[in-house]
Amino acid sequence: MATRVFWTSAAARDLARVQEWLTQPGSGQRAHRIIRRIKSATDALATTAHRYAVDPGRPANRRIIIAEHVVSFRLVIQDSDTLIFIERVRGPGQTGS
Repeated sequence: MATRVFWTSAAARDLARVQEWLTQPGSGQRAHRIIRRIKSATDALATTAHRYAVDPGRPANRRIIIAEHVVSFRLVIQDSDTLIFIERVRGPGQTGS
């Protein structure tokens, strides 16, 4: 009975864009802490995924809000394993499309 977390290519691109935006010259340490918090929280989904609310825009997904960034993920139960797919990472004010 294993739980694994996977990033979709879209979510990985989203995180790279968020990191690029947050770490512009002069951004300071707060930006780096936000990126670390997002990565840490998504790693922790392996043990906490069922705690989070259903994503209103995508009923098959759940979401977690980290430092005003919305991480949308999907749980898939396969045999006795739980697979968690990080689908999108949105910054403040970004839409879910």
